[in-house]
Amino acid sequence: MQKQLIGNKKAYFDYYVEEKLECGIELKGTEVKSIRQGKASIKEAWVSVEQGELIIHNMHISPYAMGSYFNADPIRNRRLLAHKREIRKLADTVKQDGMTLVPISVYLAKLIDDITAEYDYELPIGEAERGII
Repeated sequence: MQKQLIGNKKAYFDYYVEEKLECGIELKGTEVKSIRQGKASIKEAWVSVEQGELIIHNMHISPYAMGSYFNADPIRNRRLLAHKREIRKLADTVKQDGMTLVPISVYLAKLIDDITAEYDYELPIGEAERGII
């Protein structure tokens, strides 16, 4: 059982979720600590496919209070980690009219006897309802 750290309930209201995908996210050290404290938001975030990579835009992670100059830009673009075949499939799907990639939740996944941890996303592919994209 994973504990959801950040959620996006509005995505279920604005979009019809057709498919979900879990993938990792590339974060800096202080960003991981801020997310553990719940100081992040994916309410206005969206995902694009750029040069064969998944990039999340407008995800806000507040600077870590004890991070000093190690803190990264709060709204920088971050790379999502997925297999090439999944990225190609998503790229083809997003080319269709009205289709978009939106993050639904962020949670901590415990791997290899609780030694390593990875953040995962569920990405719905949905058709915008009510003309909202």
